[in-house]
Amino acid sequence: MALNDQGKLFSFGNDVYGQLGIASSNVSVKEPTKLSISMSQGPVIDFSCGEEHAAYIDAKGNCHTWGYGQDGQLGHGAKESLNTPKKLQFAHKVSQVKCGGGHTGIVTEGGALYLMGRGRDGQLGRGDSTDSSATSRMEPTLVEFFDKLSVDQLALGSVHTIASAHPR
Repeated sequence: MALNDQGKLFSFGNDVYGQLGIASSNVSVKEPTKLSISMSQGPVIDFSCGEEHAAYIDAKGNCHTWGYGQDGQLGHGAKESLNTPKKLQFAHKVSQVKCGGGHTGIVTEGGALYLMGRGRDGQLGRGDSTDSSATSRMEPTLVEFFDKLSVDQLALGSVHTIASAHPR
């Protein structure tokens, strides 16, 4: 993906699960193609690509996700894949979004960390059992470990999450 100076998002590459957000799936796109997204929420200010899903934040702090969703990484409450961006129903303004292998992280303007998606390797930071597929989260879930901290930076890998934080 690429973002131009006017806040427009372009994607290219493999689109098996709709992760390019161009309303067609199971194709390869060899040239940058502009996503058909409404600019009513303002320009795109941040974006991230995961293994087979993607996300962006608009100027009003709304997060939009699309692509492969079978592990809940899109955060819309269902295990469905989407080939166009869909606004996340989330009560907080988002300042950062990061996509990993099968999970997604969002940091609110207040520094709270929420994670969603596949968690069988502990990458959702909940400290609970990680030995079954029931560890997925279909909606953004607060990482309570950071209750008294404010997350500054977030990075997601294939099966891990790293966050830096400071006291609130």
